[in-house]
Amino acid sequence: MTKHKLFGIVFPLFILFSLIFPLLKIETASAAPSPTEQATAWNATLTISSCSTEQGFRQELSVSDIEKGYIFKDGLFDPNHVVDSGWLIEKSEDGRVSCENLNSDIKNLFKNAKIDPVEFLLDTGIYVKEKNDFILKKGKNEVRSSISSYQKDKFEIGTGGIGAEAQYAALIAAFNKECSSSENESGDSVKIVDANGNTTTKKYIFEDGLVPVGFGLDGDGRNDQRMSCNTIAQQMNQKADKYSAIVKQSSDTGSNSENTEAQQATCESNNNDNLDWLLCGMIGGIDSVLTGGTKGSGGIAGAVDDLLDLQPEQYTDPKLKQAWSYMRNIASLALVVIALIMIIGQAVSKE
Repeated sequence: MTKHKLFGIVFPLFILFSLIFPLLKIETASAAPSPTEQATAWNATLTISSCSTEQGFRQELSVSDIEKGYIFKDGLFDPNHVVDSGWLIEKSEDGRVSCENLNSDIKNLFKNAKIDPVEFLLDTGIYVKEKNDFILKKGKNEVRSSISSYQKDKFEIGTGGIGAEAQYAALIAAFNKECSSSENESGDSVKIVDANGNTTTKKYIFEDGLVPVGFGLDGDGRNDQRMSCNTIAQQMNQKADKYSAIVKQSSDTGSNSENTEAQQATCESNNNDNLDWLLCGMIGGIDSVLTGGTKGSGGIAGAVDDLLDLQPEQYTDPKLKQAWSYMRNIASLALVVIALIMIIGQAVSKE
């Protein structure tokens, strides 16, 4: 086959494919957030909103500030002001988050919620990026509505808050941390739902005291966001069936992410056209090259982003400036020596 004949076959096929491709509706893989993911995101974003109301965001931030959790104003902190965010957010100490910049609570909040802090501040419109800095654009009264829109878009949380299944996820996290050590056959019955949605009933005797459970739950009287273990058990019993049904449904469809790694739906499974096996493969290959695939943190885009991301604090170190001045002086001296050699060489050659 000659080159001209090959071109005559390939070129029309290319044109045909270019015309058909835009007409095909290819749905990318997506999985609905699990109850635990919803509850975690809900409590994390409302904690940020509470800290904003109490302390206020800083006017200007760097990437380093955001990554460290230094996003709220300094010098205004009440040492007694903490947010009862619940055990999905603060997993190591007491289920409570301090808004103060001097500790790592805010940094850990974003980490435990699996929310990128830079993307959060930009997606909500609270900050805008100008060169290498982030400038505050919204006041305290606007932050809450921006966060509500973010919750709806990213985690399918409506204006009414999280549902019974997500509430159960927050409740059982608190229960496992502070209420489950007193199992006793003569105690009160509690419905415990495992990662597969199976429900077992166990009995516990509870001590007095209040436990942080997070937002969107009926607290004990005036103690909003906090409950006694007895109240937690009662509400778990009311919401267990809904949580169990959702988890089982997720397991049946292969997308259960409750305490396990989520099994994501594929492009092919979301589409039924004849050419999806080819188009999805091509889209996946292009995505891998450009963004690093499902991780979304590599590829060409990641490499370019790393090259364009400059950290000003890395170049303002006095020792770095001093080292650079030494190198500049050495280079200047070398240039003078080379110039002298050239001049002497030119003079000698003329003789």
